[in-house]
Amino acid sequence: MAYANRIFKQTQNPTIILFNAMIKGYSLNGPFEESFHLFSSMKNRGIWPDEYTLVPLLKACSSLGVLQLGKCIHKEVLVVGFEGFSSIRIGVIELYSSCGVMEDAEKVFDEMYQRDVIVWNLMICGFCKRGDVDMGLCLFRQMRKRSVVSWDIMISCLAQSRRDSEALGLFHDMLEWGFKPDEVGVLSCCAHAGLFERRRELLSSMVEHHQIEPKLEHYGCMVDLLGRSGCVREAYDLIRSMLGGTSNAALWVPC
Repeated sequence: MAYANRIFKQTQNPTIILFNAMIKGYSLNGPFEESFHLFSSMKNRGIWPDEYTLVPLLKACSSLGVLQLGKCIHKEVLVVGFEGFSSIRIGVIELYSSCGVMEDAEKVFDEMYQRDVIVWNLMICGFCKRGDVDMGLCLFRQMRKRSVVSWDIMISCLAQSRRDSEALGLFHDMLEWGFKPDEVGVLSCCAHAGLFERRRELLSSMVEHHQIEPKLEHYGCMVDLLGRSGCVREAYDLIRSMLGGTSNAALWVPC
């Protein structure tokens, strides 16, 4: 972004396309605040925002978790009449759900005639983040089409809420529906339930049945459970052997 910013500043009369590109770049990579500085500069030049201006601004508000600023951008959306755009509605739902204002997110969600899996996932995440896992699960059950992300979100949320049997049940449903799991959520679930042997089986099945190469998160789950179970030596050996001898300092904490 630094190089792009230098080029942008050398442009004497930047167009809305250039402004939109820069605003989007900062909204994805940060610093997120730069998106709003560019937006102010754009308006000062008399350039009117379009859909592609406001969507990344909503994204930046979500990333920063600044609800009041997000509401100002939402108001801007209503002023220019862009509230009907699907991408705008997704951005508004992401804003309110990430800030835990699910009542406002629901209003936009209910007005949508076509809801893709991204919107459903945002709503599920929002309710679960607020602690209303039952509502998240209710929405999950209503989904006609799910992605592996949908399953992972719900399994992880149930596991974090100590609803281990439901998380494991959902994991088996996921397999029956033919989805290829990454199993981080269900491994975490086993940690909460203290199901050490079951967790071993799941990690092993990742390689044998699903051809998934275990990542740092998976090893972290195993180290966590070994530490909780008092198997410190085994946890130590796992850390030393994993990933060709390389590991992350955070893995040593459970030990």
